[in-house]
Amino acid sequence: MRLDDSLQTIFATLPNLRLGRIVRPSVASRYAAKRAFLNHGTLPVFEYPKTANVDFFKIRQTLTVARQSLAADNSPAPLKQLYEYKLNEYATRLDLVEAITQSDDARVTALSYKLYGQPNFSSEDFEREFEKRCLDLKHERVHHHAKRIDAKTFATQVHEALERLRIENVEIRLSTRTRVLCQRNPHSGKLFIRIPKKLSISRNRAKRLIAHEIEIHALRRQNGAQSQLHILEHGTAGYVKTEEGLALYHQAKRVPSSHHLPGFWDSWTIALMQRLGFAQAYQRVFDAKKTLLDLAHTKNAAHLAQEKAWDLCVRACRGITHPGKPGLVYAKDSIYRAGYLAVHKAMMQTDADKLFKTLHQGKIGLEDIQRIASLNLNPQLSLHQSITSAYASKE
Repeated sequence: MRLDDSLQTIFATLPNLRLGRIVRPSVASRYAAKRAFLNHGTLPVFEYPKTANVDFFKIRQTLTVARQSLAADNSPAPLKQLYEYKLNEYATRLDLVEAITQSDDARVTALSYKLYGQPNFSSEDFEREFEKRCLDLKHERVHHHAKRIDAKTFATQVHEALERLRIENVEIRLSTRTRVLCQRNPHSGKLFIRIPKKLSISRNRAKRLIAHEIEIHALRRQNGAQSQLHILEHGTAGYVKTEEGLALYHQAKRVPSSHHLPGFWDSWTIALMQRLGFAQAYQRVFDAKKTLLDLAHTKNAAHLAQEKAWDLCVRACRGITHPGKPGLVYAKDSIYRAGYLAVHKAMMQTDADKLFKTLHQGKIGLEDIQRIASLNLNPQLSLHQSITSAYASKE
């Protein structure tokens, strides 16, 4: 029995929107758009077929009943407030899905800002950051023969990390995606670690990914599942900004990098899309990626830059049907840089070790800490000494 059983029962009456899947363009439209854009410069047009089966009227009726049930519930006020915020977030997600069905790109953009915050980064700041990275790379020694970590080797490292941290109910799968991903099945509760089949990364990059995906995402999920609250397992409203910010902060603590601050490429791409639109944003990201690959004397630099630039720009306009005009973006990926900066600031202003442990209670955001503290929980955290040692003193 958990303290929020009745509240979770209310929230569970709402269908899982699976927003992450809904906002991804169909494979067919993505492929056709890529071919037309790269070969002829035709601006993309994306389709979102997963919106077709969403019954907006019925879900809004269910949402109204859920709000009424929440108001009548006798749970502690701070706990009810956490679920009130969750219902408000759900309503915004539903509005965003509806805007996608209507191809209302401006509204999709506005609602993504409401969910994830409006990015306030300047593309000029990223230009300066990029120039510094180029100068640094010119003076770095490139190890062309350094052994790379492939998908099979990385899967073994992930398995070892899961065993070390005693994280259970996890399945490692090879994926056709381009990024390592930690996902929870909403029905079974099982966690899936998806590893790109064509993965080829440095040893340090592998260490950062394990710190990011396992020591933060997977471990926070498990601690939440073992807590007194369902909401710590499933996530409070807006927790994802802190989630990703903490993951980036932690990976930087575990394996420091001389490169640009975390969240650089995603946030820069969004800033470029806001100012320039899809075509010019793509060209700038392509040029930047190719410059770095050329400096590192990478083979097939143009092709690799093309693939990276396309993927970044498509991610920056998920949910958008006609992403040609400046200002049309899906803002989720801006949370990486914004979340990192917020967590970094919080760590500098307080006891970093205590804050790190507090955030490891489950899927909570920085803004939830006081509400959670007022409930006087007694969290039993699963934290390995190797993880917490980096936080024993302030930076």
